[in-house]
Amino acid sequence: MHSYTVDVAAYDGSTPTPDPNQPQADPWVWIHGTVDGQSAGYMPVFWSAIQRAFAVGGIAGVQALLGPILLGCITGPPFPQAPTLPNGPINIPLPITGNAKNFSLATPTSSVTCSQALVPAWQR
Repeated sequence: MHSYTVDVAAYDGSTPTPDPNQPQADPWVWIHGTVDGQSAGYMPVFWSAIQRAFAVGGIAGVQALLGPILLGCITGPPFPQAPTLPNGPINIPLPITGNAKNFSLATPTSSVTCSQALVPAWQR
């Protein structure tokens, strides 16, 4: 069993508002967390994957998505398999844009937070 935390979930919101008819409006959310107290570093996860996991399973769905990603950053290959997310129609909110300037992982406060990815600490 491992203990997981997520302390940063940020993306670049400085681009213009995406066209809702364009599916490519799907930024990387840079996740930083720990596994058993060890930093997993920053890794990108698509906005849509986080939103789909949240829509399907709530906080537990996002934890199920991010857990294998964080663990893989610590253990290396072979990487744990993340859950398969359904492809059916799910209403995924568009990312907030226009509020961040000079996006940088070094200063995540200059970015927009993906609140659905900031899940409470968990064990699995």
